Amino acid sequence: MSAVTVEVIARSEPRLMSTAFSCSHGPGNGALSRQKAFADDSDPGWLAFDSSGTHLYAANETETFQGAKSGSVSAFSVDRSNGDLTLLNTVSSQGAGPCCLSVHPAGKYLLVANFSGGSTAVFPIRSNGDLGPATDVKQDRGTVGPIYPTSAPRGNLPFSATTADLTRI
Repeated sequence: MSAVTVEVIARSEPRLMSTAFSCSHGPGNGALSRQKAFADDSDPGWLAFDSSGTHLYAANETETFQGAKSGSVSAFSVDRSNGDLTLLNTVSSQGAGPCCLSVHPAGKYLLVANFSGGSTAVFPIRSNGDLGPATDVKQDRGTVGPIYPTSAPRGNLPFSATTADLTRI
């Protein structure tokens, strides 16, 4: 039985550098052992693999990207034989502070939620796994509430595209 590759993010506070670790999951005892580290100063905070495990997408929780008030999303190819990551491209997330992302089940789109920017965006995943420009962006309207809950613990709201019909999302 072969080992399973797992990607883990470790962060330091304040956010100076995030690191994605490639780990091996021992099938005999369930222990994780660190194989490689990939330091990244773009502050990846959420990872998602495509269904084949050959591409990894990272939401980079930044407030500015290339001088604009936006975070970014990076696409990586994954060498399944050794766990190496190769950066394919990085694009604007179309809003500040991208916090969650999800690969559509058909593998053709990446959906991104921008916490600080109050927006969501859809990116096409091209045949080589990199990301094209956003094909749709929805901006929240209305009054913004408190940045942090005042009477409840902070939480995350993950989302997932579970339908092949993106017009319903």
